[in-house]
Amino acid sequence: MFEQPYVVDCVASDTRLFAAARRYERDGEARTWHSTVYAFDPDGNIDWTYSVDASPIALGLDADSDRLAVGYNRCLGDHDHGLVVLDTATGEPAWMWDPGTEGDRRVGDVSFDGDQLAITSHGDKRGYLLGAGGRQQWRIDLAVPTDIDGETLYAYPNHVDAHNGRVAFVTGNTYPEEGREAEGRHPNEHRIVAVDSDGRELWDGDLGGFVNGLATHGDQLVVPCAQNFRVRDAATHALRRFDLATGETGQYSVDGIATAAAVDGDTIALVEEPIVYHDEGEERGSYRLHLGSL
Repeated sequence: MFEQPYVVDCVASDTRLFAAARRYERDGEARTWHSTVYAFDPDGNIDWTYSVDASPIALGLDADSDRLAVGYNRCLGDHDHGLVVLDTATGEPAWMWDPGTEGDRRVGDVSFDGDQLAITSHGDKRGYLLGAGGRQQWRIDLAVPTDIDGETLYAYPNHVDAHNGRVAFVTGNTYPEEGREAEGRHPNEHRIVAVDSDGRELWDGDLGGFVNGLATHGDQLVVPCAQNFRVRDAATHALRRFDLATGETGQYSVDGIATAAAVDGDTIALVEEPIVYHDEGEERGSYRLHLGSL
């Protein structure tokens, strides 16, 4: 996976395509990330690049296509900012932000809503809303380290969508602070929660399993949910839909793993992939494209 550079995200304006690529190297205990953000014109020519020794994970474009937010989930070298907001015309940094946490974990996802920018923090497992220039409006606990039956457990907030004064955050798998195996589960793992412009909770929902990415159209959120890798249950394999404003839900179950989705108006597309649980040996589902409506 890490031998060659690979693209982690792309977003497009009317005049440019922006792409982030990264490469990982390890030599004994020394670990290094190299990455570049590219701005391509409609003919495929490179208008500008922005390169640092950190690992980008998400891009976000504002409504006017003037600013490009770049979230970095790992900062191991000289670059020490989990968020860089670039001027889309020049590629120069307009402003930077960081959760200020110890270690190399920083930002998980970014989403513009007007002049405001919502962020998930891998550093402290919280959600943030920033104003112009990176001024913090508020932060909320999402899956912060919590003591449960002798274990300190947390989950990464992996995804965020901000729209029309509301923000939805999605958390992932449970991890212990020590090691990789956990006996318990964080109470906020695999959860979606929506908050208002002041950071007050509006509604929440249980996703059942890991989410690779959100698809959005206005207030509609489409969430492809895979298995919970600590508590395997094929009933969690589904596409889940939420209305950001009301919390209204819908569900479409699949036999395999729901790995990716897209939504445009009332139309939804879903990619399903087969899965074999290692302790069962039964193949569930197949490689399929599902097309339907809200």
